[in-house]
Amino acid sequence: MPERTPEQVLSGLLEIQVGGTTKAVPTLKIAQIAEWAKLLDEQTPSSVIDPDKGFTTIAQITMDGLLDLITAYDRTAQLGGREWLTENADPQQLRAALTQMVGNAFPLGDATGMVGQMLVASQTVAGMLGARMLRAVQSGLPNSTNGASPTGTSPRPNRSARRSTRSS
Repeated sequence: MPERTPEQVLSGLLEIQVGGTTKAVPTLKIAQIAEWAKLLDEQTPSSVIDPDKGFTTIAQITMDGLLDLITAYDRTAQLGGREWLTENADPQQLRAALTQMVGNAFPLGDATGMVGQMLVASQTVAGMLGARMLRAVQSGLPNSTNGASPTGTSPRPNRSARRSTRSS
């Protein structure tokens, strides 16, 4: 994300490119950031994830989650609103817009890293869910050392006891 010029900062506007146009969105003022940050927290999975709510967590950080965050920041609907964004913006444009918004709201942080953490967390959640589903499937398989393997692999042959080569 390119650094904003002093003139852009003074204008109190973010220049966001979506749907083939550049739109000027008023920045959030300090009094509004705490409220917006709560929504940001809701959309970001924590490091402790309830596996029973994994799909809900993933849904929160998909396009709907990005749209929620962007439209909540864009209080004057300069970007055209949720419906316009859904019809005209692509996912990378939404990510770039959110990165600019996070960068303005938290100027001492790393906006790209913060948004990236949201996206990495969503992939982590998906991986955890996949592992959980695999364990659930595997738990339904017989757990026996006798007979054929439920996965179709050959059982490991038993090793014979070593004979002593020492002479008496």
